[in-house]
Amino acid sequence: MNKSQLNTLLEPFGLTSADLEYDYPGFYTKETTYEGCPYCADDIIITQDGKSDCPECGRKEVLPCSQCPLMDMQICDWTPEDRCSAFPKKGVTA
Repeated sequence: MNKSQLNTLLEPFGLTSADLEYDYPGFYTKETTYEGCPYCADDIIITQDGKSDCPECGRKEVLPCSQCPLMDMQICDWTPEDRCSAFPKKGVTA
């Protein structure tokens, strides 16, 4: 999803992608959250920095989607190529 597509999704909420500066307490820290692994569906405890691997299936970097601020608006801009706004692949921007 590119910045234009994300802006289109956010428009009904009166927001733009510029409003999504991910400076939320807890993100990018070692605080933990309870998450369902999207790969093996096991419930696991992960850190909110996006760097936890699933202890059950070994999948790398299970993201803390349940804590994502976009989920409050029922929006997810994750793609396999770029990941998402909160945790983009290195060198990728929305």
